[in-house]
Amino acid sequence: MELAHRLRGWRSRPPVNVVMAFFASHDSDHAAGLAFNAFLSIFPLVLGLIAVVCLFPQSDEIKAAVEKVLVPAQRPFIVGARS
Repeated sequence: MELAHRLRGWRSRPPVNVVMAFFASHDSDHAAGLAFNAFLSIFPLVLGLIAVVCLFPQSDEIKAAVEKVLVPAQRPFIVGARS
C-alpha cells in the first residue's frame, strides 16, 4: 500500500504530469511528422532560391559565385553525392 501511495505522490508532481501528458497526447508523433516534412522541403526550397537568384543577375560571374556557395551546401542532402 505504501508503494502505491508513493507512486500516486509522484504522479501528482508537475514535471511528471507534464511528461505523462506529453506521451498521452502523442505529441512526439506530431513533432516527428513536422521534422520529416521540414527535412523534405529543404531541397525544393533551395532549388527555388537558386532559380529566383539566377533570374536577377545578368553576369555569369555572379551566377557562378552564387552556385558555388549554394550547391556545396546541398551535397549532404543529395543522394549519391560525393564530398
